Amino acid sequence: MPAGGALTRLAGLIGATVGGSVGWWLGARQGVMTGFVLGVVGTAVCGYWARRWAARAELGARSQLRELRSAETDWPGGRALPSLRQTNLPFIPMPITQTIDHARRRTTTLVTGPVHLSDVEAHWRAEVAERGEGYPELVDAREATLAFGTAEVRRMVHLIRSTHTESALGPTAVVVRTEVGYGMVRMFGLMLEPECEIVPFRDLAAAEAWLAAFETRGDTTSREPEVGIA
Repeated sequence: MPAGGALTRLAGLIGATVGGSVGWWLGARQGVMTGFVLGVVGTAVCGYWARRWAARAELGARSQLRELRSAETDWPGGRALPSLRQTNLPFIPMPITQTIDHARRRTTTLVTGPVHLSDVEAHWRAEVAERGEGYPELVDAREATLAFGTAEVRRMVHLIRSTHTESALGPTAVVVRTEVGYGMVRMFGLMLEPECEIVPFRDLAAAEAWLAAFETRGDTTSREPEVGIA
């Protein structure tokens, strides 16, 4: 008979009890002796197969536990189990990624996917916290989709005006692909004048050249760019 743990023994006991009872019930109709024989047979057969099933279940559970423990040993820092749980969660990329280079005095931002007002607000607060709001900024939003309208743009303008420091804000070139994005950025820039100059572009090289014109003159707050809008 298969050996096993507590689950196997419990299953064997339940199987033997049920099998013996059914065998006795069926055989007792023909006589006491028949009921006794069928009860013994039912006890043996059902008890055996119940324990065999339970032993297989326990073996499978132990095998999975060994795999999890092995993964925990192989993972750096011994944190495999939390990582395995995290793999069941959907991957949600950040829509706005910014890099502030204090040595070059330049901010580079990549925007992808749907962008909500909360994303733009978080980007602005992070930029202020890292003291990069005074640097020229290149925003590549060609793969972005704006998920807000005019009312949200006004709220963002109010946030910038109410939280920015005494230092001047650097010029910002935003590269977009769609007409809607172009118009939205243009409106945003007009609302922020004269505090900040935000200009939309359709070409990345033209945006780079526009920002380079400010950096060459050493003036990040000029309102007269030497390179035309593309």
